[in-house]
Amino acid sequence: MPITFNTNLAALGAQRNISISSNAASSSLSKLSSGSRIPQAKDDAAGLAIGSKLKSEIAGLTQAANNTGQAISLLQIADGALATIGDVLQRMKTLAVQSSSGQLDDSSRALLNQEYTNLKSEVDRVAGITNFNGTKLLSGQTTVTGGAVGITGGVNVLEVADGFEGFEFAENVNGGALQVTYDATTRVMSVKDMTTGITDTATLSSGAILEDVGEAVKFNTLGVTINLNEDFDKTASIVVAASTSTNADITASTIKINSVTQSKTNPFDFSDIAAALTVTFTTTDAEAATAAATIGGVSFSSVITTDLTATGAKTLTLADANGNQIEIGYTVATAVTDADAQVFTVNDVGNYVGTNAANVANKDFSFKVGTGVTANDSIAFSVNKADTVALGLNTSGIATAATADAAIGAVNSAITAIASRRAEVGAAQSRLDFASTSISVAIENTSAATSAIMDVDVSAEITNFTNKNVLMQAGISLLGQANQQPALLLRLLQ
Repeated sequence: MPITFNTNLAALGAQRNISISSNAASSSLSKLSSGSRIPQAKDDAAGLAIGSKLKSEIAGLTQAANNTGQAISLLQIADGALATIGDVLQRMKTLAVQSSSGQLDDSSRALLNQEYTNLKSEVDRVAGITNFNGTKLLSGQTTVTGGAVGITGGVNVLEVADGFEGFEFAENVNGGALQVTYDATTRVMSVKDMTTGITDTATLSSGAILEDVGEAVKFNTLGVTINLNEDFDKTASIVVAASTSTNADITASTIKINSVTQSKTNPFDFSDIAAALTVTFTTTDAEAATAAATIGGVSFSSVITTDLTATGAKTLTLADANGNQIEIGYTVATAVTDADAQVFTVNDVGNYVGTNAANVANKDFSFKVGTGVTANDSIAFSVNKADTVALGLNTSGIATAATADAAIGAVNSAITAIASRRAEVGAAQSRLDFASTSISVAIENTSAATSAIMDVDVSAEITNFTNKNVLMQAGISLLGQANQQPALLLRLLQ
């Protein structure tokens, strides 16, 4: 290689090596100061992508551990309340057994019945106030969110026409029951309070319901607001398919939606309800008859008498042995004169969630306990209602020996039900405990994998930094010597 005045190739090579060593030393300093093996994407693009995904999983697992702890706390609250209710039931059983004793008269039993009644109220109070972060645990909450629904308690109501979806009460509805009808021709929706008999109507707008906007239908007389969303079909009336009876021309046209005190009725979707059942009601007296029917293997009888001798809109309320009710609105087009064995049939009876119609017996709480990678990675459990209605004690009393005997059986059943509920809660707690342990192990192992990819090996990196630093210092020293080479040529000119 020739030596020239204009180009110092040795110095250029030294500069290049100094730059390489300097960049490597700077990279080592960045890694050591941050603790990360990949402070920049260019350091290891694939490793950064994998490590970032693992960090996301760790974040999900960490929150899953928190959720599991909260779920266990929720179950502990529910279990404590159930234990209290169980203690109350034990006292109620003692009172019932005492009241059934023959040496007491009814005046003495009345005194015992006062405490028994107060204890029933205490059961309802405990069930009503037991909550976790405002969520009722033992008083039951409606959880239907639309789509195909399951069956709880064997309650059946008439299926409504396709399209009756996107229906929600906007506020708590206090009282017994509301009957809702809708005429698609006039766009008139009617709500009837089945307790007071008051009917309120409202006319829907003619336009389509916009997504994320909805339409609020106000019934000012009853103080009720119904919110409709884009799933509600204004062209579909709330009607029930029915056949003509043997002797009476009866058409079912409405259904009853029960409401529960301080319980909001959530959206319902009836479009996918099974319509495979046909129910035949048989009466023995057209004017004041008691109708009977069997639906899904459950026997129902009317709680009020029917009257088929006059035309017009009628209401038939059926109830089974557990107090679950079905209310059918129907119209008698032809009056019945024959009082013997009147028969009318209603087709397309579907299945509906809950006890006492809209009141669902339990509330499912779903907690994320998985990696957080998939939406379905969760554990779901339920806490059933534990008030006197759900336990079958709401109508019990011990004012007489006969009612006391009946109350003993009812309380025994309630005690068994509470024990079953506590067992379910305990099983859920056990499962969550194992889930918590599994999550902890997953966090540990995932963190180890993340560390292997993302964390800097300090000893190795210090060695690398020292090496590059020595090379940089040597390069600087040699660059100075390379810069002196052109000056040596001056001696040749002397």
